[in-house]
This record gives sequence, C-alpha cells and structure tokens, in this order.
Amino acid sequence: MMSGKETRELLYAMLEEGYIQTKPIGRTNDFAPARTFVLYYVDLPQTVRGLVEYTCKMLRNIILRRAYETKENRLLIERQVKMESIIETISADETLDEETRKQQMAEVEEMYLSTADRQTLEKYRRAQTVLNAAETECERALFAFRLFVEFSQRSC
Repeated sequence: MMSGKETRELLYAMLEEGYIQTKPIGRTNDFAPARTFVLYYVDLPQTVRGLVEYTCKMLRNIILRRAYETKENRLLIERQVKMESIIETISADETLDEETRKQQMAEVEEMYLSTADRQTLEKYRRAQTVLNAAETECERALFAFRLFVEFSQRSC
C-alpha cells in the first residue's frame, strides 16, 4: 500500500495532466468545506482524447526529427548513393578479373567515404531505425485510442 502523502502527490500530478477530475460532494446543501468530500474520478473518454492529442504531438515531433536528420546528412547520403552506383558498375564489368574488382571497389570506398563519414552514416541509419520504430508504435497507439473514442461515441 502507498502512504497518504505519496497518493496525494500522484493524484495532484495526474490532476495537473488531466488524467483525473475532481467533483465536490457535500453532505449538506450548503457545501461547507468541513462537510464536503472531494471525489477523484476518471472521465475515460476525455482522458483518451487527451492521449490522442499527446500522441499526435509526439508523432509530429518524430516525423520532424526524422526529416531534420535526413536534411542534415543529405550530402553524406548522396555520396553513399554515388559510391554504391560506381561499385555496382565495377562489379557488373565482366572485363575485370576478381582481384582488380576488389581493389577498385576498395579504392572507391576510400575515396568517397572516410572512416568518420562511415561512422556518421551508420549513426544516422541507427537513428532512422529507432525513429521509424517509434513512429510505428505511436501510430499503433493512436489507432487504438481512436478506436476507443469512436466506439465509446457509438454506444452513447
């Protein structure tokens, strides 16, 4: 069990965020503070609508971050694409023997991308993978929240 102080702190934090609401219940008609209870309750449709709004903001931020990362690393990505097309051309060239192909591919890789560039590109790819996964999870949560809102409105 939680102490009264911890419970009060959590209740007020959830009240600030809009997850719970309060309703004064008076023992008499005059609602005097000494004879009034405060009922904490959850208005589930309103809470879910708040979560939909929060999730939409989070999804927007993820999309903007992914676009920013792509814009920042655009030149590096373009160099990677050029390098890959040259390597593909070299590997498709049948006039070269296997050793010469490998040597030319290594030279092209060294010429187009330094070690620092490769590390930056790998960091960018990992970040994109994480952002894509986060976007997918946000979309799933948003779908569930919207389904809840839709079905709760139908039954009323």
